[in-house]
Amino acid sequence: MEKIIGGQGTGKTKTLIEMAHRENAVIVCETPERMIGKIHGYDYFGIQCISYAEYIGLKAEGQTQTGKKYAVDDVEALLRYISDGTIAFSVSN
Repeated sequence: MEKIIGGQGTGKTKTLIEMAHRENAVIVCETPERMIGKIHGYDYFGIQCISYAEYIGLKAEGQTQTGKKYAVDDVEALLRYISDGTIAFSVSN
């Protein structure tokens, strides 16, 4: 699993989109409609996007496809979505 780390405006989302395109991955994001606009703005088409809620629902129902790849945009936002009480998280580098 690759981590894309950088400050605001450093191209993290563009890198994620490029990776999703290259790996034929679904982008998991807060607002799929907004992400699709960004995808088209970078001149990519055909990348599927689903919301955090859709992704969590698929996982809970065991409906994610074996071998299907997912690229998560903004892990911190996903954690806030899962639990408003999250106060910290750790990652390995």
